[in-house]
Amino acid sequence: MDNNSEQVNLAKALDEDKKLFTAVVLRPEVVDAHGDIYSHEVVEKACHDYNINCQAANLQHIFNTDLVTPVESYISKATHTLGDGEVVEGDWVLTFKVESEEIWEMCKDGTFTGMSVGCSARVVELEDDSNES
Repeated sequence: MDNNSEQVNLAKALDEDKKLFTAVVLRPEVVDAHGDIYSHEVVEKACHDYNINCQAANLQHIFNTDLVTPVESYISKATHTLGDGEVVEGDWVLTFKVESEEIWEMCKDGTFTGMSVGCSARVVELEDDSNES
């Protein structure tokens, strides 16, 4: 199975005692839920830009909310298990401290399933060569 058709169970985990929600934000070289593919370099740059320039949370349509606070954001240096999924070397992983009881309940009951990147990018269309003989 090639990277373009790979089904991915992205890692996410909850720390009940500390109210921490951790999930993979972006995985390089795999098609995401929107049909996009990000290179290792782009994922690393996005993580570093977030860490340097943003360090804030947007929750659905609430921008720069204090209902959750980012406490860790990094590029994974090794593949490892996280919750029911796997973090792969090169993944961007983010942990939020959840400040709101309502949001924490949504994390626990599965309403929130992971992170999403709100960004703009230059898109390069890839040719589909799967129909070639």
